[in-house]
Amino acid sequence: MKIQMLTMGIAATNCFILGDPTTKTAVVFDPCDNARAILEAAQREDWQIAAILCTHGHFDHVLAVGDLKIMAGGVPFYLHPADVFLLEQLPDRMRYFTGQAVPPAPPPDVLVVPGQDITIGPFTFGVRHTPGHTPGSVTYVLNGAEVAFSGDVIFVNGVGRTDFPYGNHTQLMTSIFTEILTLPDSTTLCVGHGYTTTVGSERRNNPYVQDWAGQRP
Repeated sequence: MKIQMLTMGIAATNCFILGDPTTKTAVVFDPCDNARAILEAAQREDWQIAAILCTHGHFDHVLAVGDLKIMAGGVPFYLHPADVFLLEQLPDRMRYFTGQAVPPAPPPDVLVVPGQDITIGPFTFGVRHTPGHTPGSVTYVLNGAEVAFSGDVIFVNGVGRTDFPYGNHTQLMTSIFTEILTLPDSTTLCVGHGYTTTVGSERRNNPYVQDWAGQRP
């Protein structure tokens, strides 16, 4: 198993490519921008992209989905159903933030169901519903490896924004405590912005986590 992280777009969003060197199968998480660069990064490893998994529907995590689907031969796109409404906002959000005209994101081919496993080639992921940043935020946990792709739920010493009309800080912190901090401390968190981190590091050092737990003086 090998993971590539590409940081792209106006929000410096992290796109992750998970590849298996034996089967040459790859899964892309949150194709935030520049589908061509994502495809070429996979091709340099001789990987074939088999699926696109998005942690949530914000424009900076789905912008390249449409183009990447086409370039990769129509591979399936996975998203939680509660975030489908955000795909429809993609043109308006891009126009507001960048002035660019872009088409709507394609609808998901697969609506993920929390609590059920997703198997793609040699990879199997557990799906954990982690709402608060968006209603349909999910975390994909790679079975058999201490790795989770968590999007904008938690960051290094930070947490996801909840100042949107559909955001909810209490819900977000509940998600962190019930679905993120219940993973082993050694689990690597592949987050949506900034550096990767671990569950244990955020448990010990994240001020939002400590405040919520009532551990800070």
